[in-house]
Amino acid sequence: MASNLDGINKKWSEELNNYVENKEANKILPEAGKRNILITAALPYVNNVPHLGNIIGCVLSADVFARYCKLRGHNTFYVGGTDEYGTATETKALQEGVTPRELCDKYHAIHKQIYEWFGIDFTHFGRTTTDDQTEICQDMFLKLHKNGYTSTQSVDQLFCAHCDKFLADRFVTGICPNCAYDDARGDQCDGCGKLINAVELKEPKCHMCKKRPEVRQSTHIFLGLDKLQAMTTAHLDKELAKEDNRWSANAVGITKSWMKLGLDPRCITRDLKWGTPVPLDGFEKKVFYVWFDAPIGYLSITKTVLGNDWVKWWKNPDNVELFNFVGKDNVAFHAVMFPCSQLGANDNYTVVNNLCATEYLNYEDTKFSKSRGTGIFGDAAKETGIPADIWRFYLLYMRPESQDTAFSWDDFVLKVNSELLNNLGNFVNRALSFLANNFDGKLPEMNLTEEDSQVLADIEEECIQWDKQFDGVHLKDAVKTILNVSRRGNQYMQAQTPWVLMKGDAAQKSRAGTIIGIAANIAYHLSILLHPVMPQISLTIRQQCGLEKLPLFSAFPRCYLKPGHVIGKPSPLFAKIDAAQVAEFKAKFGGDGSVAPVEKEKPKKNAGKAEKPKKGDDKKEKNNEKKEKAAKMSARVFPTLAKNETVIRQLLEGNLKKFEQARQIFQAKQLAQLEAENKKLEAEISSLTKQLEQAEVAGGIKQVARPKIAASSSAAPAPTPAKASAPASAPEKAAQKAPAPSAAKKGGKAAAPAAAADDTIDIGRLDLRVGRIVKCEKHPDADALYVEQIDVGEEQPRTVVSGLVRHVPLDQMQNRLVVVLCNLKPAKMRGVESRAMVMCASSPEKVEIMEVDPSTTPGTIVTCPPSIHRPDAQLNPKKKIWETVAEDLKVSPEGFAAWKGQPLLVGGSTKMTAPTLRGVFKMGKKKALDDARFSRIKSDPIFSGLKSTERKVVIDKRFAAALTDEKFSTRSKVDMRGRKQKNIVGNDMLDLYELEEDQRNQTTSTQKVAKKPEKVTKKKTVLDQFFDEDGYDDEEEEEIEDEEVSDEEEEEDNGIKGGFKKLDLARGEGNLDSSSDDDSSEDEEEGEEEWEKSKTSMQLEADLGQLDKDAEQVEWTSKRLALCNLEWDHINCEDILMLVKSFLPAEGFVKTVGIYISDFGQEKIEYEEKNGPSLKLPKPIEEYEEDEMDPETKAAVRNYLLDRLKYYYAVIEFDSDESALEVYNECDGFQFEETGLKMDMRFIPEDMEFEEDRIKEFINAEDVNTKKYKPKKKPKNSITSTNTKISWDEDDPSRSKKFLEAFDGNEKSGQDLIVGSDEEGEESDSEEGKRRELLGLLKDDEKKTGMNIEWEDEDGKHKKGVGSDSDSSDGEYVKCDEDGDEIGIPTKKKQDESGDDEEEIQEKPEEKLNGYQTYLKKKKLKLAEKKLQSGKGKRKSETIKSAEIIETVQNDSRFTALFTDSAFAIEPSSKKFKGSQLAAKQVEHKVLASLESKSKFEEKSKPKEDLVAQLKKKAEKWKKK
Repeated sequence: MASNLDGINKKWSEELNNYVENKEANKILPEAGKRNILITAALPYVNNVPHLGNIIGCVLSADVFARYCKLRGHNTFYVGGTDEYGTATETKALQEGVTPRELCDKYHAIHKQIYEWFGIDFTHFGRTTTDDQTEICQDMFLKLHKNGYTSTQSVDQLFCAHCDKFLADRFVTGICPNCAYDDARGDQCDGCGKLINAVELKEPKCHMCKKRPEVRQSTHIFLGLDKLQAMTTAHLDKELAKEDNRWSANAVGITKSWMKLGLDPRCITRDLKWGTPVPLDGFEKKVFYVWFDAPIGYLSITKTVLGNDWVKWWKNPDNVELFNFVGKDNVAFHAVMFPCSQLGANDNYTVVNNLCATEYLNYEDTKFSKSRGTGIFGDAAKETGIPADIWRFYLLYMRPESQDTAFSWDDFVLKVNSELLNNLGNFVNRALSFLANNFDGKLPEMNLTEEDSQVLADIEEECIQWDKQFDGVHLKDAVKTILNVSRRGNQYMQAQTPWVLMKGDAAQKSRAGTIIGIAANIAYHLSILLHPVMPQISLTIRQQCGLEKLPLFSAFPRCYLKPGHVIGKPSPLFAKIDAAQVAEFKAKFGGDGSVAPVEKEKPKKNAGKAEKPKKGDDKKEKNNEKKEKAAKMSARVFPTLAKNETVIRQLLEGNLKKFEQARQIFQAKQLAQLEAENKKLEAEISSLTKQLEQAEVAGGIKQVARPKIAASSSAAPAPTPAKASAPASAPEKAAQKAPAPSAAKKGGKAAAPAAAADDTIDIGRLDLRVGRIVKCEKHPDADALYVEQIDVGEEQPRTVVSGLVRHVPLDQMQNRLVVVLCNLKPAKMRGVESRAMVMCASSPEKVEIMEVDPSTTPGTIVTCPPSIHRPDAQLNPKKKIWETVAEDLKVSPEGFAAWKGQPLLVGGSTKMTAPTLRGVFKMGKKKALDDARFSRIKSDPIFSGLKSTERKVVIDKRFAAALTDEKFSTRSKVDMRGRKQKNIVGNDMLDLYELEEDQRNQTTSTQKVAKKPEKVTKKKTVLDQFFDEDGYDDEEEEEIEDEEVSDEEEEEDNGIKGGFKKLDLARGEGNLDSSSDDDSSEDEEEGEEEWEKSKTSMQLEADLGQLDKDAEQVEWTSKRLALCNLEWDHINCEDILMLVKSFLPAEGFVKTVGIYISDFGQEKIEYEEKNGPSLKLPKPIEEYEEDEMDPETKAAVRNYLLDRLKYYYAVIEFDSDESALEVYNECDGFQFEETGLKMDMRFIPEDMEFEEDRIKEFINAEDVNTKKYKPKKKPKNSITSTNTKISWDEDDPSRSKKFLEAFDGNEKSGQDLIVGSDEEGEESDSEEGKRRELLGLLKDDEKKTGMNIEWEDEDGKHKKGVGSDSDSSDGEYVKCDEDGDEIGIPTKKKQDESGDDEEEIQEKPEEKLNGYQTYLKKKKLKLAEKKLQSGKGKRKSETIKSAEIIETVQNDSRFTALFTDSAFAIEPSSKKFKGSQLAAKQVEHKVLASLESKSKFEEKSKPKEDLVAQLKKKAEKWKKK
């Protein structure tokens, strides 16, 4: 880098010695050793004022290139002038009533004045009506005539009897024979652009008298272009073969098209008086046609300046490079006809080397036309007051190099304000003004650093590109490169911040001086680059820099302004064009292609003024003038619009006819081709079929005639989609009472009113703003992430996390302007929440931050007209809004951000741009398929998927055995545990092949028979029933068997011989398959149940997401928040208070929390108190069991529970708005604890009041003891549970707890108030029984109990029950089931129990079941009943009988091994033993044995008590009795 810096310093310090020289025109001659550039601009007719299309098409483009050539030091001669001979001039003179000479003098002066105002710097601007023109033209003709390239011929020509003259081409109009355009001229059609002969016109009319002319014979001279084609083609091929030729693409195409079609002799004379006379006898009344005469004007105008030295330019092809600048309508004349004339004369003429042609520049939605007078003309542009350099800039920026472009007032203003004012002008003015204000306009000492050398090197690269673009005549690209240099200068100043350094120490001030000195020299370098494009602006910059002389171009920006140099007074270079001016220009020039409506005056205001006697007449005159002006403009424009409409209609009809003809021809060809292919395929198929049949016959396969079935197609009716019904919304009365939510935090932007109704996904829904990075640092936990603090115009900067570490250095991230997307949903990235996204342009190799104008303030909105800006408060991730919009976001070839081709505007004016990336976009799947390269994917059958009916190959029935016979099966008959597999018939070929249609039904039934062979019917004994683990009978399986199976097949399939079943235990046959069918059916039912649950869960999630859809969005905050849509049966004020306190700011606090009943809830509760839940069901809801409910019933219940969420709402009052806002931001939309419901928070207006009679619960926060609070678990019947039950009449869950607390912890005080259960035994009649019952119910009240009793559930998991700390407790206060029965057993006995008591306990299981055993028995009976109700084929009596058998076996000592020997242990995880009663008994026996052994071990380990202690315990026991 040090050597590079030395090289930069060396270039920087080089002295300037060469400047642009301005020679006198008559002294500019070709010089040896230099590039001698001869430039011509197409000569415009003088029948009208030149319009913007003429100016950019030839004279302006040529002028810019000529100025560039001079800037590069080339010897340059630029010729221009007016074409004054021809039909157009004579016609215009007749219209205006003047002579052709007077007309030419008038318009030549107008053209010259306009070109001078536009800054067109011709070497000489001449005219064709000179003696030099006549001399050179006649000389060239005579040499052609002498060389034998001319001939005479009588031709048909239109003659007007009324005017008594032959009509030249321009004197005739009619219908074009090619495109049917109804206003074509006699020489060329404006509709299709083709050259035509006047006599070929349909319905011709004389342009002067509008009469129809007649055809007469006239003798004319023809130039033999066919004889000259060979030498002209050779010259053109030679020029086009050069690598550095500057032929434009359209010029090459048009030229090759003419030469390919072949040239014909063409008439070069006309029956006119105004023109160059023909120097042959017999042709005295004829003149040369304009296409032969006009190009010779370049030579005659040169001779006017140089005299006889003109030949040094025009007869010196070896030392002169000729550049012709023309419009595409003049290509044929300059590339074919004029070169033919020059080569045919054989006089060493300088023939065309480079032909630079432009396409058409249109005006808004119409065309420029000199003959019709539409568009902005040169004199009108001058009258607008807009400087000429502004016009030059825009015309070059929009130069139609490769396609037609259009002048647009809106785009004109946009380019001027964004590119010139905010980019170029801003940089130059900033640099020079800073120098003038901080250094008194004196250049300080400059010491270059690495950063400075880098920016100078970058600018050098841009300038090298500028030179290549200009030399290649890519003027449009060169203009944009100039703007890139200016943009780099702006970035350099923005990054170096000299205004900050000026406030520092001496070293920093010195550094600031270096920065501003470099910026000033870059500004001067820009003036050199600007000289060809904007010469006056270039001069102004050089004057402000104090160095007016123009140096020759140098790619490297040297130190033009040395230290100590004093600059001039800086001033703005450009002024902003406002919307009012644009509207005025549109009205004046017809901005949309038609006359803009004149602004209507306000009737009241005008009427008031009209009543005043002094000003009334003036007002009327002004109104009349406006009306007359509008009428004139309408009269001028309306005929054009009408004609254009006719032309468009005619062209469209003609094209449609041609298209229809082409389509029919294409269809016929394709059908013929397809028919031929079908016949060929049918022949091949027939041949192959015969060969196959012959091979089968030879192999002994019997042939069966195959009946031909007529093809028919039947489409299955499409299923009718079920309509999902949304939950009923709350009544309007309730909606009015509910508080509205806040859209965003305080100071945020509210969504537009139309946003709620307009769901169209477009860029208008994005909240794009300009932001300034206040601080940027690396993420503490991620190497590839930055954490930025970005000011987006809000009270506090936003935290943004960006993955730009590998693309943008940290120092370039500081204090820079960026565009951020502000309404994405916040997301945590490695622990840091990101609240926006920085907009970047990216390619696979590069990522760049989008840039905006440096003067833009943070918070400025970025829009994309015509899309309406209506940003969402927060983009819904589920709707994929950002992802959809991003598909069409791109960086245009010009470097600015665009969405669907429309630029993104910062503040409605400037564009956001990418530093270097161009043409970058994100191609989605849809756009990828739209690419022409992938068009076959949509139409080619190769890429289409198979239908479900076509995914298998249909095979003949002769091969059915391969799919159905067990011999071909590759599947195992037994599973991994040795159990028999049921579905073993068939193999993997079933996934690929299927039988013919007529065999499918038969095969299917055969497979069904094979799946379930008939079993041997055998009456089951009691022992058999015991070993049938599920307690099922096989009778039902016998009923399912297929009746079509014969007795022989049954015996053969089942291996029955002589009445006995042959069992192969090694292959899984025998009693191991007794429940496999049940397992498979249970698995299928479980799968269906899981699917129903999943579907219900998804529907519930959708319904819950719509609860807050009616909430309004507001821009204000308050210190009260409403909390809506929660399960108020399980939530109280304490729960809400404890949750909210967790999210309060440091000094914030909650004042009160209250739960209020809503109007909707009040109405519903009153109804339910009388009638119960408002559900229309076949029977009362309390009679439904959970498994009885069908999906419709469950949906109705769930909708009812959704309505119950609206019965109440909570009101939380905070100390300040800030506290409420903080809680809102942290909690709104998040789940409330374990309920599964999201918190719907809304701000409450300060003036809203709540009625006291609506309060359900109310607390003051300071009165709550938060230390005693214990969070609730998820309620059992929560709405978010898979199986939801109605709890509208349930008791308050905290009622028992509050009851005990009411007696200050004294359990016996409220004992008499508790009503005992009728289902309890004798024990419940006593006070002790009541107390035990109460404590059993209040199992969650840990404050009132002290002794923990461990017990085991059926799964073997240890849990804890709660007992009393009273001395009278016998240790059996354990956990109860939902029916109040005890389900635990004691693990401890009191130390004072005697041996008799122990014996009694040991015998207890035999005499009476304990609580756990009773619970298990009851649970098994309930499960059996449920299975019976769900259709699984179990009878209640058999279930009970099976349970009794299990009890009998358990108590029989002969079967003790079933419960003690590990050989009979059952694997609990196996589905085969799901719900098995034997398995449950084994688990129960293990638990009892474990507890008994544990108790015995504890008894043995206890130290023996002495006699005194035993006596004391006995005495205490007697006292209690």
